[in-house]
Amino acid sequence: MDEVFDFKTGKSYDIAHLASTVIPFYLLIAGQQVAVDLHVFYSNHCFTRSRIEGDSDKAVLFREPNKDGSVDERVFCPKRYAFSLQLPQIVASLNQAMCYRGGQSQIFYRLKSDPKAKQRLHGWYICGRLDANVKHQQLRMNIRSLHHRTNEPNDVRGQCRFFHILLPFYLAQKAKYAWI
Repeated sequence: MDEVFDFKTGKSYDIAHLASTVIPFYLLIAGQQVAVDLHVFYSNHCFTRSRIEGDSDKAVLFREPNKDGSVDERVFCPKRYAFSLQLPQIVASLNQAMCYRGGQSQIFYRLKSDPKAKQRLHGWYICGRLDANVKHQQLRMNIRSLHHRTNEPNDVRGQCRFFHILLPFYLAQKAKYAWI
C-alpha cells in the first residue's frame, strides 16, 4: 500500500515514506565498532487514530482486534500523517538520542512539540519495540505508534540513550541465534 484515502477531505496521501527499511546502528562492543542492521517497520498507527463518535463508517481504513475481543477501528489522522513525514529521519538518527526504556524491549522517544509547554512530558512520542524474527533472520524495530501526549507512557523504566537499549538486546539475541 503506497497511499491511503482520507474520506473526510476526499484526498489520497502518499505513505511510501513509511515503507520498511534497513538502518544500521553502530555499537561499541569489546572495543570494536559493530554495525547492527535493524529492519524498521512502521504500523498504520503512524498515520491513523482510533475512530471516535462522529467518524463515518466509510472513514475506517483498518479494523484491528484487541486482546479483550473489541475491535479498534482506525481512521486517517492528518496530524499523525504530517508528523510521520519526518519519522524515517528521526528513527535513523536515534542512536545517541535519549529515549525512555519500556518493558518487553519497548522504546519511547519523545520530541517536544512546544518549547513553551508547561509540562515537561508534553510532546510527540514515537513508540517502538525491538524483536528478532527467526524465520527471516532479522533484528527488527517495529514503530508501533506515533502520537501526541501530555503524560509518560505506561511501563517506563527510566531514560537512557538508544544504544543503551539496543546493546543488551543485541547481545541477548546474538547469544541465542547463530545467524547474528
